[in-house]
Amino acid sequence: MKKFTILLFTILLISCNGKQSNEKNYENDFAMYGLLINELDFNIFYLNEQIKLEISELEIENRLDNETKEIDSTTKVYTNKIDKIIDELYGNLTYHNGKIYDDQKLLRGYKRGNDYFFNGDTLSKNAIKYKKLTKEYGNEILKYFDHPIYIKRIQGALSMNDTQDGYGNRTELIEYLFRDTPLIAIILQLKTMKRNSLEYQQQLLRRKPVANNAYKK
Repeated sequence: MKKFTILLFTILLISCNGKQSNEKNYENDFAMYGLLINELDFNIFYLNEQIKLEISELEIENRLDNETKEIDSTTKVYTNKIDKIIDELYGNLTYHNGKIYDDQKLLRGYKRGNDYFFNGDTLSKNAIKYKKLTKEYGNEILKYFDHPIYIKRIQGALSMNDTQDGYGNRTELIEYLFRDTPLIAIILQLKTMKRNSLEYQQQLLRRKPVANNAYKK
């Protein structure tokens, strides 16, 4: 994952160089994806660190209950699988100067995302696994929430139901999100799902008084 972050910073530097004016708007959009991904990586890192601190506090006070362990395990299974998907999509991209332009084209392109999630007009095994993974994670994490506001938010964020366009045409959500979508935008979506799952875990942890006091020391 560190390689990918370095790659994005390199891409941002390239996008700031003098280019042809007719390419500038597209490069600015591409650089924005890089900035958003870097911000997500920053948030993900510190969410993980905060969760570790809060769980550690519960352990010190001998108040790490089975529910917290189950939530932590559920979140780790989901986030680890998201990381695996990102690594598979990322493949052999490199930040070395000799390949950076080719890799930038690949990140802007649709082919790798289409090949990963689709077999022609149908979902691939990877897409079906991702759909199942997200549904199962949603069903599991929702067991620990009881307020309608949290439930609706999580159900909306993790929904794998069909979506509908302005003309009333229904389509698979994965089709809507990932088909003919730049690879860098797919990675942004997956990292957002990972960040969200860590936020759900932290919200549940904050119910625990000891964990909630972790920052007061």
